[in-house]
Amino acid sequence: MELYSLGACLYADGQENIALTGKGKVVGPPTSCEIYKCNESMSSDKVIRKPLADRIYDGKNGEGVFLPKTFAPINCKNVFVEGVTFERGLYWNIVPQYCEHILIRGITVNSFGHGRTDGIDIDSSNDVLIEYCSLDCQDDCYTMKSGRGKDGLKVNRPTSNVVIRKSIALRGAGGIVCGTEIAGGVRNVYMYDCVFEGTDQAFRFKTRRPRGGFVENIYVERVRANVKRQALYCDMLGSARWVGELAQRYPAREITPLTPWFANISIHDVEITGCSTLVDVSALPEKPVKNFFRQCQSTL
Repeated sequence: MELYSLGACLYADGQENIALTGKGKVVGPPTSCEIYKCNESMSSDKVIRKPLADRIYDGKNGEGVFLPKTFAPINCKNVFVEGVTFERGLYWNIVPQYCEHILIRGITVNSFGHGRTDGIDIDSSNDVLIEYCSLDCQDDCYTMKSGRGKDGLKVNRPTSNVVIRKSIALRGAGGIVCGTEIAGGVRNVYMYDCVFEGTDQAFRFKTRRPRGGFVENIYVERVRANVKRQALYCDMLGSARWVGELAQRYPAREITPLTPWFANISIHDVEITGCSTLVDVSALPEKPVKNFFRQCQSTL
């Protein structure tokens, strides 16, 4: 979603060959800070109904702000992040957006219990390698995004060609996640040799009818996961709180540019323990999923 508000704590726009490395820590403020309080009443659904020129949220005139990400390069090429620890972020921690050729290696995120904190969000970016990382998050851990609704369709830039390997997710909503913002699409993601230890769900794919986009060619293998809720969670309907009657599966709706679809998701050679439900899928009758959850060999 495009708007004008607080920039990231660490930020670069349109640069090449940038790096954030070392054994230091990037530590955010407590959730009692004024910035966090100003965000509490913000509604993204109200924002997208405004033209871009009017989407200014700078905290003035009684308006709120959108929370700042921690490290968020945009429109950059050759991005390298290694060794850094991110603690107590107010929002998403590592978020390359509209970037290409990204290497994220050996980073640590400690933000459980602190705000709406995703670990790593690859947003409308391509050619990414994530390895030897440890994420302990309040929200999603290894996440793929590509814009939301009509805004995302206008940019129309998928997240693609992502490899995640030899990494761990501790607490968090999902271990590997696609969504909910996937209007530009997510394709060609390969995860292997990873561990999820204490996430709510292991494999999480989510969208809503009004948000559009697609997820295809996701391959996961050799993952060990100890989860609290569903092992595989796929929700294409969302909640009535946010989308009203569109959260009901039937009747089938007319297919539009904002109808999402999922295809070619392969999960095999995984070991699951602790989950309450192995598979929980809520799909769309107007756009059934294809080749989903094939060749799965799991131990419960």
